[in-house]
Amino acid sequence: SFFNQRYCEYFATQPFISSDPFNLVLETKCWNSIGLNDCPQDPWHNLDTDGMHPMGFVIKNQPRRFLADEILSKNDDPEIICYEEDGSYKDNSTEFCFKNIINSTLEVSSLADLFDADALDWIIYPVPHYVERLAERETTFVYRVGTPVFQLTNPEGDIYTMQSYNLRKNPDITIEDLPYINDQLFSMPEDWIYSSTILDKELRLSSNGKAIILRDELGNTYQRNKPAARKNELIEGGAISNYLRIAADR
Repeated sequence: SFFNQRYCEYFATQPFISSDPFNLVLETKCWNSIGLNDCPQDPWHNLDTDGMHPMGFVIKNQPRRFLADEILSKNDDPEIICYEEDGSYKDNSTEFCFKNIINSTLEVSSLADLFDADALDWIIYPVPHYVERLAERETTFVYRVGTPVFQLTNPEGDIYTMQSYNLRKNPDITIEDLPYINDQLFSMPEDWIYSSTILDKELRLSSNGKAIILRDELGNTYQRNKPAARKNELIEGGAISNYLRIAADR
């Protein structure tokens, strides 16, 4: 089971020409350690991003813990890359490895969007807290009977289930703390509800190619239980101009 497994990831990113002169377009590969190791702190700290991506730059996304028990994906043979304890590349290592699980295209309306107060979060979260974004991917997250789940519910009745919790802002947070973080969600919109429960039946969150994701101010990530009805649900009418498009080969 992947439940409560610590993991980390990094993003190899390079800019390319956009058809829209007002947008910067970034092509990104995500490398993730989930299912391979628990992201030991020393090699993660030692991982040197200089020179890893000569045509662009690399951003390390700080450790998190995953909350689903299982991931079902159409990409069942991802590319894997490994490193030594000192952070140097090693092709035949098995101790500190990452798999390429996402290829994405990120559009931002200005360079200022990249370097706001939330520094390294921009590559994953190009929109504000509690605002939906679209992730084009083919995945199903499976939460088994007896698994604790943590959810947001908006006034329209949409439910968002937490898929991972962030360790960067609070490295000491544990699974036992999650039922009580409601008092820390200061920017949660009015009439939204945060709750926790123990599943008495299996929960499957299938993206059907169009997952809807948001985050809270603690950096925890949620997926809407109901996927997008259509590809452009979030971007028609200019509702969201900055969004992450994740290739459906995940």
